[in-house]
Amino acid sequence: MIRIALFVLCAIIPAFSTYAFEASIRGFIALDMLVVKKTEGRKQEAETGIGTLDLKVYATQDDFSMKMKLDLDDSRIGDAYNLFEEATVSYRVLPDHQIIMGKGKVSFHQMHWGVISPSFVDGGAELSPDHSLYDLDNRLVLSWRYGGFSKGFFNYLTYFGEAKSYSTNSDGTPRVSSTGTAPNQRFSLSYRNEKTFSSKDQVGIANKFELFVNRELTLSTAGMYYYNSINPKNNWAFDVAGRYSNKDIEVWAEYVHAFTSTFYAANYATFRKHENLLQLGAEYYMTEFYNILANVEAAFVNNQHHSDPVGEFNDGKKVKTKTYKAEAGVKLKLHKSAFITLGGQVEKQNTVIETDNTDNDQHAYIVASKFSFFF
Repeated sequence: MIRIALFVLCAIIPAFSTYAFEASIRGFIALDMLVVKKTEGRKQEAETGIGTLDLKVYATQDDFSMKMKLDLDDSRIGDAYNLFEEATVSYRVLPDHQIIMGKGKVSFHQMHWGVISPSFVDGGAELSPDHSLYDLDNRLVLSWRYGGFSKGFFNYLTYFGEAKSYSTNSDGTPRVSSTGTAPNQRFSLSYRNEKTFSSKDQVGIANKFELFVNRELTLSTAGMYYYNSINPKNNWAFDVAGRYSNKDIEVWAEYVHAFTSTFYAANYATFRKHENLLQLGAEYYMTEFYNILANVEAAFVNNQHHSDPVGEFNDGKKVKTKTYKAEAGVKLKLHKSAFITLGGQVEKQNTVIETDNTDNDQHAYIVASKFSFFF
């Protein structure tokens, strides 16, 4: 599959040049040189290998532009349409108006990397914070972008749906499989990847406003609403973020509040869940050879499980989870596009099951050396 994708890219780039397209290929690879982990209750482990591998293709001609992102490190790369994490076409209708359509990412989160791991909203936790709202990528989107750097702002209004749907029985009901018997019964909803979505089954709308206060400070606020016909309640969220950057330091901050509700047989099912996620970090440019970094995050989640039908994960319990993460490290700059990050990460989690009146604490520790290269 990867060889086919690379062959296609090599074949289409000359075609772009033939028809006066401007085209480029960019990518990113992150290697886990050595990652040592210790989670409470588990054996210590050491890992090495590929952490992230992305390949992006850009092409422009006049008022049209195209972007494709190949998610080459996805474990389900062989699934239908899963090779392409993004495949969008943009059309500049007017100087400050652009229409974006295809499969891609909904403009909502700020999405800033931490020190040795991504942020919580991008899955960067050893102890699961139990939140449901992750990065809104792999979505089918129709977006309108208004504004520009000269105006001092961008506004993104996006109509979207998930690039997958649930399989149905002959009568149109969701296809659910189960194993075991109550109260230990497990339910599983079948999914299939799609190239389109219908508003009768699901629809989402999001708006993000990004303000450039000056050359150094950027602020943003965003809201999202999502409907799915099989979810007991509609989902919504809002986001507030900021980034300050100059030649000496970069500081980032983000706060997300979300309400999620999913079908009882969906992955990580929840009847209702209130989530609060915070991130604050900084990178200080010490010299041309190294930077120092720090990043802290917290997630506060109140989860109400489904109670009908009764199953192993549908027990009606109320669970409160508090998760904290702190990272620190140093970035050794080998080249303007290559660096090694040496750092450590500590996580603490407290889980309270109100129904059972139980209280549990967990800790996790990570020491890592990672190599990153942009091309």
